Amino acid sequence: MFLALQCGLLSQPLPVLASLVGLDASWRISETGQDSGLDNISSFGQRYHAQWNPRVTQAISLDTNMNYSRTWTSGTGVHETLSPTANFLVRNDLFQAELSGLVNQTTNTESQKQTDQTWEASLSSTWQYDWWPTLSITFGQNWLSDDETVHLVDNDRVWTELTAGWGRNGFDSYYSYYQQERNDSVEHSTYNEKKHFGRLEYQRMLFNDRGQFAISQQITQSTTDFSAAVSAGQTVNISLTLSQGLAGVDDTPGDGSLPANPGLIDGNINTTSFTILPGEVANLGLGTDYQRVDLLHVYTTELDATTVAQASDLRWDLYTSDDGTTWQRVLINPTTSYNQTENRYEVETGGVQAIYIKLVVTAWPAFANIPITEIHAFRTVTSTGNEVVDSQRQTKYLTDLNFRFDPTSDTRLTYSLVWDNSDFNIGNDRTRLFQSASFSWQYSKYFTPTLTINNTDTINSETIDTTTRSYGLNIRSAPLETLDTSLSITRNENYQEGSRLSSNHTITLLTSAILYPDLESTLDINLSFNKNEEAGTSTEENFSVRWSLTARLRSTLTADLVADYSGDSLSWTDVTDNTASGGKATLNINWRPSDLVSFQINGAQGYGNQETDSQSLLFDSKFSLVRTRKTQVTVGYRTSWNQEDTQHSFNSNLSWNISRYLTLQSIAYYRLTDEENSWAVNARLTARF
Repeated sequence: MFLALQCGLLSQPLPVLASLVGLDASWRISETGQDSGLDNISSFGQRYHAQWNPRVTQAISLDTNMNYSRTWTSGTGVHETLSPTANFLVRNDLFQAELSGLVNQTTNTESQKQTDQTWEASLSSTWQYDWWPTLSITFGQNWLSDDETVHLVDNDRVWTELTAGWGRNGFDSYYSYYQQERNDSVEHSTYNEKKHFGRLEYQRMLFNDRGQFAISQQITQSTTDFSAAVSAGQTVNISLTLSQGLAGVDDTPGDGSLPANPGLIDGNINTTSFTILPGEVANLGLGTDYQRVDLLHVYTTELDATTVAQASDLRWDLYTSDDGTTWQRVLINPTTSYNQTENRYEVETGGVQAIYIKLVVTAWPAFANIPITEIHAFRTVTSTGNEVVDSQRQTKYLTDLNFRFDPTSDTRLTYSLVWDNSDFNIGNDRTRLFQSASFSWQYSKYFTPTLTINNTDTINSETIDTTTRSYGLNIRSAPLETLDTSLSITRNENYQEGSRLSSNHTITLLTSAILYPDLESTLDINLSFNKNEEAGTSTEENFSVRWSLTARLRSTLTADLVADYSGDSLSWTDVTDNTASGGKATLNINWRPSDLVSFQINGAQGYGNQETDSQSLLFDSKFSLVRTRKTQVTVGYRTSWNQEDTQHSFNSNLSWNISRYLTLQSIAYYRLTDEENSWAVNARLTARF
């Protein structure tokens, strides 16, 4: 249908102003394995892409693309994809109209052939007149099915979105309405979603620009209705409405909040929102608002054959939290499988219920990054009759108020308030009030104090009510251009149901100095005192010291020395004898004697009872054997050692611009370990015309 539309457009006698025609292709071969011959994988892939983007007139453009790829992998067979796309755009001073279409056809040896068809039309205003609102409307449809006589996959989706915005004299308003209907002929189910969102903002400068006032009010109302015709005793996975997506790297997953990542729950399973890197303790979180979660779908981009072979090496633990800061591990290595056809991990969570949940990565594929695009959560329901019906309702009000006032040129007073009220028909109803006030005084370069007070009250319908309060004093001093010192004293209090459970005092001293033009140093001292208010006793004392020194010995030689020490007691006897006390010193040296040679040495030595057995050494070298305008050949040697393992690896990287049309790239390595030796060879030839 879309190709016919495209051909029809091209057949019209339109005056073509300019056009861009492109053709590129690539052929890739990959071999990975071990000396023992186990788990050896061979792969060959080819990809072809053609584009034609004519500029029909100054206001009309057409963008067409054709993609074809075919990958053969030993043990799994052939994966083939054909994807034609077309986009037609008309733009003038009043409106922009856009029509796009996509067909994505995939064929796998071990699964059924699937065809995914999508089209979308949108009309939006482009005028720039005072008092005129901005308007837009979008309508689209999608069909997904396989080629089986009795379909295993057969569903369709229709969506509509209307938006309107207006702004004038400090006021800004926005409204959107989104409706989606999804029908699954295999599961005999229907899913309907409606969402209203409105926002009104106002901001204004006051007192001759010495003050600023801003307020924002948001309202969100969403409804989802699900029904499925099933047999008695059959299970159905019902999609849950998620309030928040979270993602970050945190190697202490029991404490601390995660940065927001809306892309994990925006419905787009094709665009990367977060990438899991080898060795990094990635945390992927969701705001589930005390809804029962039985299953998670963690979507990835389409992985290449080598990465798919390692995808099952990814492991994680499941954590829950009621405040987004303190987490409890509830499942170790939950049952997980990777669905190559759907490009997703399927994680069984065992019916966990909490305000927040997160997956914490504990094991990684050896040499692969895992790009995460989306996370979906489901509640599994067992039918007692011939139909399963579910309805979810959510209403959310969010008020954000900010005020700033500068009484004098060197003082500033700020206040902010956030009121968040969420009402669910399933799950936890929550009202959260956050208030923060601060006063800063730039008295001189020797004395710049800032006083901050924060208070958060949370009222829950399904869990306990909580209050967190903090008082902080920070004094910054920069007596010299080469010296900067900051002293912070903070008190934190935690309440549940109005009773104070615990308190914490933290003292932090941070000093940074430029000792010489090429020598910098920092010193960070942290003391923490925790008290159990219910018992009336001090329960924990912690300290940590971190010192770093960075030296640029020569223009080609740099060295970094970092030493840290920590413990859970301030007693001198405990500091020296306590098994929980200890630290580590790390020295990192980088030497680049020329543009063709580079070396890196990294060594670490533990000390104290906690880190006495922590030792490691790393040596990495790179040599450019050939470096011309068209060709680069680099080889390297890397060795690493610790108490548990010793590794040696040899690697090479070839890049050759054969001509203005052809490019060859090749990467290879051979790794020796105490248990097994492994190797890999990858080569890619690319042609662009």
